[in-house]
Amino acid sequence: MLYHYLISGLPNIERDDNKPVPDLDWLRAELDEQLTDADKGLIDLVSMDIDAMPLTEEQQEHIETLREPDRTNYKQKLYYDKGLGCGNDFVRQWFAYLMTVNNIVTALLCRRHGWDVRNQVVGDDEVAQLLRSSNARDFDLPPIVEDYSMIAAVAEEENLFLREKKLDALKWQWLEEHSFDKFFGIEQVVAYWLQVSLLTRWKALTIEQGTQVFRNLLDELKKTDIPQT
Repeated sequence: MLYHYLISGLPNIERDDNKPVPDLDWLRAELDEQLTDADKGLIDLVSMDIDAMPLTEEQQEHIETLREPDRTNYKQKLYYDKGLGCGNDFVRQWFAYLMTVNNIVTALLCRRHGWDVRNQVVGDDEVAQLLRSSNARDFDLPPIVEDYSMIAAVAEEENLFLREKKLDALKWQWLEEHSFDKFFGIEQVVAYWLQVSLLTRWKALTIEQGTQVFRNLLDELKKTDIPQT
């Protein structure tokens, strides 16, 4: 289904724009009025919170039997599996991109600090396997990850706040590049929703809070790298 009227009426947004950002509650109400049930499900999927995603009773019981880092890794795998199992190509590719970016950044961070990357990388795709096994400086990834050099450069950013913003800039760029030719399709609606979500997060985030995001990540990685007894 095409959404000519909806997309034409959405406020223009730019990544570095200082104009007010469309309110997410307002935007969701607009989408709920005009999207099909199936397409509303795509918005739900890309908005999914890893700590609040629906789980089967069996999955919840399994999580309760795990210790860190296995518990976190299992939840992350479930999160990505839900996205990678989507029937919409754009959404499926978005989740694959998120997993790739997060895995590369995590692997480089682990390598820098001498932590065991095998416990931190999520998934079993080709990228994940190379991150776990390759000793090459670039993990032998450039042939299969087109923008590896950009992701790696961002991962090397020492300023934690800037690193987070640069990662979101990569995500923004990916959304633009992969939705621009989906004229009036649900893909453009999903991309717009995700871009507004990125803007909303940064409008509310202070430098101190952004720095704390990565400090918390480092703390968690340190904890999960300690062998469990």
